[in-house]
Amino acid sequence: MPTPVQVEIATGRIEGQWRDGVARFLALPYAEPLCPERRLRAPLPRQAWSGVRAAHAPGHAVPQEHAGFLGVGECGEDCLHLNIWSPGLQGQHAVMVWVHGGGFLNGSNAQAIYDGEQLARAQNVVVVSVNYRLGLAGFGDWRAYPELAADTNCGLRDLILALQWVQTQIAVFGGDPQRVTLFGESAGGMAVASLLSVEVARSLFQRAIVQSGSADHIYLPQYAQQVTARMREQMPDLQSLAAASWPQWLRAQRSTLRMLMPRGRAKPQIMQYGMPALPYIDDDLLSPSLWTAARDTRPLLLGVTRDEWSIFLHHPELMGGKKAEPKVLDEADFARLVQRGVPARAAALSAAYSDLLAGESVEARMIMFETDRIFTMSSLKLAEAAADRSWFYRMDWICAGLRQLGACHIVDLPFVFANLDTPWGQFFAGSRASAAALSRLMQDHWGHFAREGCPGGSWPAYGSSAQVQVFSENPHLESDPYRQRREIWQSQGVW
Repeated sequence: MPTPVQVEIATGRIEGQWRDGVARFLALPYAEPLCPERRLRAPLPRQAWSGVRAAHAPGHAVPQEHAGFLGVGECGEDCLHLNIWSPGLQGQHAVMVWVHGGGFLNGSNAQAIYDGEQLARAQNVVVVSVNYRLGLAGFGDWRAYPELAADTNCGLRDLILALQWVQTQIAVFGGDPQRVTLFGESAGGMAVASLLSVEVARSLFQRAIVQSGSADHIYLPQYAQQVTARMREQMPDLQSLAAASWPQWLRAQRSTLRMLMPRGRAKPQIMQYGMPALPYIDDDLLSPSLWTAARDTRPLLLGVTRDEWSIFLHHPELMGGKKAEPKVLDEADFARLVQRGVPARAAALSAAYSDLLAGESVEARMIMFETDRIFTMSSLKLAEAAADRSWFYRMDWICAGLRQLGACHIVDLPFVFANLDTPWGQFFAGSRASAAALSRLMQDHWGHFAREGCPGGSWPAYGSSAQVQVFSENPHLESDPYRQRREIWQSQGVW
């Protein structure tokens, strides 16, 4: 039975709950609500309250269209808050701040798959999960419309304010502000990688974990502005845009979902679609001179799942998309996919992947190519640049509930958070003893990294030998398993 616990923070008194040796405080606001006039402005620190604020229940998610996405829950304007799980309010525990995924369009810190209680208990760390602005409220470039008085990269600014809150308040919860690990998956991992390049965030976290993310999911300003202009066109005038309700705003945002834009600075260009809202170069937070995540000196743990893209191919509805229509895939489908993704090198890349996977199905080639294009190659490039201060992994666990998905995107999440008994944990991980053992192993590595700045055991740094830790039924190390695929991208100048 939970028992109440109260603490005092800078903005007032709060009451959380002790449960099985872990104190949880839910929906602690770090910023003021997102009323329409504040929707495109930098976040304001939360004002103090009187009395005792209950922190027992999850808070609202940031307004979004797919609130059913992995159990996001109810949305609302008072959504810039964080959850905390602490193994003890005394002492100085390492802190792990989680940034959720969802394509910068969906997601919430209240999703059950991200519950931090088990991680806090098992690794003796304070776990924090954060909400931040999504879509073109969080990542639209509105500078072409000075009447809106908009700030840039508001989603990143939200995360920075939350990290500043952690620096000043986490000691009350038994956390050490000098041992903060920022970690996230998918869009959350991309946000973490982006913040490695933000000077004002440099002192706010000391280590980073990037799960199925990368440092090149960033727009140059001209492309961010094109996406924003498309949404602007859906409204009769700027006044209507500024005063729009959240449902109106989100309907207008739909117009951007099918846009095809180059991401990063690679030449030839790698195209981005389905994620119209990305962090972008703004000459303020993300300036060209500071876009140097690959040269950052902080310890970095990062990796991918083996078959990231399979879930987007077979069951995009699990990722907040439309259900895929059954279809027999053929060579023309593969050719179109590669042409859309890297148009300037489509012929060469199509041939290379067909040779590499000779005898394999079209589906297998599509999954490997998109997994590499979106996730793996940019993650490897970041690990290679970090070398002896980076550790790389590959998740090979096959989705228990639908083996067709293989080791798909987000299959790693229930293992890291040890939420194997939740519905999504059962779907992705299953109930075998080997799943629980793998979860303990991954948690031990993540926790050791948060406490000491390196994973535990005999997992070597990526270094010059490109060592990769494989998480599977039988965890093991592999030396440079991506060599052939990496050489394909290097030979085409896309590296």
